[in-house]
Amino acid sequence: MKALKFLILIAAIVIIYSCKPNSDEFTNKGIELFEQEDYQEAINEFSKAIKVNENDTNAYYYRGRSLFSQNDFENALNDFNKVINIDQDVVNTYLYRGLCYVSLNQFENGVNDISEYIKKESDNPLAYYYRGKAYVMGNAYEKALSDFTIVLKLDTTNSDAYFMYGQLKIALSSVSDGIPFVLKAKELGHEDAFKYYKKLSLIQNAITELPKLKSSFYLNEDKINGGGWYHHRFTNKYCTHIEVPVSTNGFFYLKTHYYGDDWIFHNYITVKIGDVIYTSTNLEHFSDYNVRDNDFNGVYENLHLTKPTIDMNIIKEIANNTAKNIQIRFKGDQKYYDLTLTERNKQIIKESYLLSRYIILNNNVGFSNDGISVFNKNDVVKEKDANIKNLLILPSNAWPDADIKLNF
Repeated sequence: MKALKFLILIAAIVIIYSCKPNSDEFTNKGIELFEQEDYQEAINEFSKAIKVNENDTNAYYYRGRSLFSQNDFENALNDFNKVINIDQDVVNTYLYRGLCYVSLNQFENGVNDISEYIKKESDNPLAYYYRGKAYVMGNAYEKALSDFTIVLKLDTTNSDAYFMYGQLKIALSSVSDGIPFVLKAKELGHEDAFKYYKKLSLIQNAITELPKLKSSFYLNEDKINGGGWYHHRFTNKYCTHIEVPVSTNGFFYLKTHYYGDDWIFHNYITVKIGDVIYTSTNLEHFSDYNVRDNDFNGVYENLHLTKPTIDMNIIKEIANNTAKNIQIRFKGDQKYYDLTLTERNKQIIKESYLLSRYIILNNNVGFSNDGISVFNKNDVVKEKDANIKNLLILPSNAWPDADIKLNF
């Protein structure tokens, strides 16, 4: 009888344990969902597996991968740490933990982990590619160049690797060294490489044209603070006009110049280009940027209009529409003066605008944390294409607002 009771007890224990869920079932279901890119449901399944078995490295690994795909890098990092604490031989974990570190801007840790992965999987081009991008983000450009060299030996179809390599060669060596790789990326269908190549064409043109363009300007140097302002040589203070002072770092603004026998006390202008009317900033009479003077020849009134999206945009529109009839009204509280721009006036404004663009293009080839950028991040208008006439970009360094010191 005792023997029968013992057998019944053993059978009950076996039945209970056979009914207990197995972590592998949850993990396998989670992997299926992960491969279907249903990451949240996959995470739920992996979490169930971990409740059943706290040492299920597959569940932690794939839950980490799922969290990474949702950009939840910190929780993904915790899961990858768990895997490595349980089993240091799960090699792929080092790659993905490294990518988590890079995504969290911990570049040194990221490089270390990806390097650990490369020790065991030295023929995987993606590992070198990811480490190369981590080096770029951590400003280790020579090391990045070395990794992208390896990528291109292992995988001749990686368009982004060609693009990154080309950008690095341009920044570290010369445009001519990098152009073939940018063109290869473009050939492989890399959209950003196509845009970048067009921008490079602009830069090469700027390098060629800038010295010739500068010859039409004189530089009013700031001998105390450095830098200064370029002014077109063919402006005439005895004629009413608008002009475009350009700073040595590329900043430009709209300056009005009224000359006459009597004051009109203008504080803004309207500009009609074809059938479209633009209105400048309205300056108070007491503003430092609203300047007046007189001598035995007559009176002078100047406005220094510096708002990028208003006043600078007027200059951009004039420069891009020189074939159209352009009329300007210098408007005061009670009086006004009308001016039709001559072909020469329009050409002076266009040359001043181009001078600003070319100075900035010459100064803004360099690196940024998310890669290498031809243009500065502080673009006022992000250009849809790389046509010089569509660019309205500002230099990144500080600039004086206007060249207020005048020589009447």
